[in-house]
Amino acid sequence: MAAAALRYNAPMRYAEELRATLPAGGFGEVLYAYESIGSTNSRAAELAMDGAVEGTLVVADHQTHGRGRGGRHWYTPSGSAVAMSLILRPAAASGLRWTGLGALAVAEALKGEGLPAQIKWPNDVLIEGGKAAGVLVEVAWEGNRPLYLILGIGINVGADSLRQMGSLSFPAKAVEAQVRRMVSRTQLIASVLRSLETWYPRVGTEAFLNAWEGTLAFKGGRVQVETGHRLLEGMLVGLGRDGEARIELDSGEEVFAGGEARNLRLSRG
Repeated sequence: MAAAALRYNAPMRYAEELRATLPAGGFGEVLYAYESIGSTNSRAAELAMDGAVEGTLVVADHQTHGRGRGGRHWYTPSGSAVAMSLILRPAAASGLRWTGLGALAVAEALKGEGLPAQIKWPNDVLIEGGKAAGVLVEVAWEGNRPLYLILGIGINVGADSLRQMGSLSFPAKAVEAQVRRMVSRTQLIASVLRSLETWYPRVGTEAFLNAWEGTLAFKGGRVQVETGHRLLEGMLVGLGRDGEARIELDSGEEVFAGGEARNLRLSRG
């Protein structure tokens, strides 16, 4: 316990360690690190509007008003979690693939820690059925072209990160509790960024879609997903070309749940 306190209660040391960990010339070379902030996504959007370059990274030790998909709030206690937002400036729209990009990067980073991470479509990362991370993509448009994209990522690292998360439809889990050792937040961020740098240029490819689909939780299982005013239920077959969830209904019809869909879960029937 003393070692954890020594390691995690110095936010400035956390920022300095992160600066030293990230390689020059890659994502995160331009780094804004905060002891406490309302929302890393909001700060990244401000920076993007002011002309921040692609790859600019915003991190916070303590986040008070983080946002999740569907309007959920994401609170990050000091010293307990990863709260990061990356500015991207993609040349073209890629639909849900952007969300899949963030989720796949987190899943690969957690697998690097020895964890059986899976993606609960489209934006949550699970460890043995419990939510360990979430992704929120926010896009500013200029006509039909994305002006910038904010890729927000939150990862539960220590036990304190699970506070105020009781309303989730899936139980929350912390990385350290699963690996039964301390996990470096800076190394975890670096791993996420390395994966993002690998897949970002390939986000429109079949290889990316296959990698995302290969990490899907509940694939081949019977699921329910809410889309508009309709509840879809059937087998999760895989992903559509834009990252939609492909679901085979009992009738044999195959339908696609897109960005408006929410709360995908295993069917109880």
